Amino acid sequence: MTVQRRWELPDPPTPQAREALTAFPPTLRQLLVNRGIETAHAADLFLRPDERLSGDPNGIPGMDAAIHRIRQAMFAGEKVGVYGDFDSDGVSGTAVLSEALQNLGVQVTTYIPSRSEGHGVNRAALKALHDDGCTLVITADCGVGGISDGAAPKGLDIIVTDHHMPGDELPDFAAVVNPMRRESAYPWPKLAGVGVAYKLAQTVYQELGKDLPSDLVELVALGTVADVMPLIGENRYLVSEGLIRMRDTRRPGIRILASISNRPLAGLTSEDIAFQIAPRLNAAGRLTHADDALRLLSTQDEEEARTLAVQLDEVNQRRRELTEEAYSKVRERMADDDEEAPIIVTGAPDIPAGILGLVAGRLMEEFYRPSFVYSTYGDGLVHGSARSIEEFDAEGALRQSADLLTLFGGHGRAAGFSALESNLPTFRDRLHHLAVKALDGVDLQPVLAIDAEGLPTRIATELNSHMARLEPFGEGNRKPVFLARNMRVISSRRVGDGSHLRLSLAEPDTGFEWNAIAFRQGDNAGQARGEIDVAFQFQENDGGPNSNRPTKLELNVQDFRPST
Repeated sequence: MTVQRRWELPDPPTPQAREALTAFPPTLRQLLVNRGIETAHAADLFLRPDERLSGDPNGIPGMDAAIHRIRQAMFAGEKVGVYGDFDSDGVSGTAVLSEALQNLGVQVTTYIPSRSEGHGVNRAALKALHDDGCTLVITADCGVGGISDGAAPKGLDIIVTDHHMPGDELPDFAAVVNPMRRESAYPWPKLAGVGVAYKLAQTVYQELGKDLPSDLVELVALGTVADVMPLIGENRYLVSEGLIRMRDTRRPGIRILASISNRPLAGLTSEDIAFQIAPRLNAAGRLTHADDALRLLSTQDEEEARTLAVQLDEVNQRRRELTEEAYSKVRERMADDDEEAPIIVTGAPDIPAGILGLVAGRLMEEFYRPSFVYSTYGDGLVHGSARSIEEFDAEGALRQSADLLTLFGGHGRAAGFSALESNLPTFRDRLHHLAVKALDGVDLQPVLAIDAEGLPTRIATELNSHMARLEPFGEGNRKPVFLARNMRVISSRRVGDGSHLRLSLAEPDTGFEWNAIAFRQGDNAGQARGEIDVAFQFQENDGGPNSNRPTKLELNVQDFRPST
């Protein structure tokens, strides 16, 4: 069952917004208003993101204390450990901090836990870093709540850099640098973990009167997009700058990984990071060890980079296969009534822990329900991941179930947890109770927001010189979706494994023909006849890596239905 989406048309610009944005063509004006941009100044910041969007790092709580301790370590010649999470955000943040400090002559060692160690900082790892000579550890994207005051050995200070919402009480560490702290007045608090690490590095260099290495922003762009952070404000600036740098990168790992992903480096986009590069980097943390991803990003050795990139590509292919197997296994075990419940809580034995979140995401997309997927491994524990819809706070639900869990953390839309297997029935009941309460009366039908209505030829002509200025696309600035009515279906056929549709569509009146692709809509092939209304995005098709034909604009069909 795939839930049908409700199309939501935008409100027209107000007279004031129309006048303020009169310099822009009507479609672009509508796109800007849809994104909350109604003044010429705001439009200029959005279309030309630059350092005007960069917040003062000293405004992030904990920054002063962190700088004081880092300068103390530098002048005393202390060895510093950088402890990062195993996802792309944590790996990128680890690379930023370690490279920035090493460039200043600091002796640095890095530590990224295996997935079996879990998210957050663990005592055994801190002891190992201390035994290795570290007297200061700086974390990247490891959370705050999972680290207790007594976790560090005597003589080891900890600086936390993080972007998750902390609890009411903070650990008594050297510093907790987090723009999400309750007392924060930082203008752009929703930085990625790597973004917070970058602001710390930026401040260290400012204090020393030095220029931060310009290529570090490449890593910020990578981690910010991979962690699905909102691409507005400072994030938009950092990702834009990072993409510019990546298109001419001196990092062989990024260059070779883009080549293996069949993405031309010169035209690299945020979508390329999200759907091609980040999954390959994340595959290491899911199935092997994220140290491979860190080495790939940091190495200057071409041969090592090529070997690592090939390995990650192979691991990613295995990740895809395991995800399909796990998804099929979980779907088979779902009772019919699970599809009608306000929440999906399901699982199966021996699903690789790194795959659980991907399966939960697939279920959430298919049923538009918060989805909690777990697995057991014969050790008496349940490990799981949650992916949620906008209307339900997954991390909040776990927080309200903390008495039943051994570990949990994450965000409102994505979270992870562990529990005793004996607590699973009670935990399931708790989640169902919370979902019934939170979603009572909520129309659980996903919305497809339409940005503007019109024929593709007119929209493409209007936006021809402006579309690139709307990038980077991602969370908070999705790629525009347009609506064209009464498009005539000339041909339709299933492609790939039969789950996709390849279409040829003609505009009414002009008869101009468009090639179109509708991913994961093969089951709707019977409706692709006569005249249809099409919700679409523009995409470029160059025929693939072995094609010499010129790039051609086509339609990526998000949804369609018979015209009325």
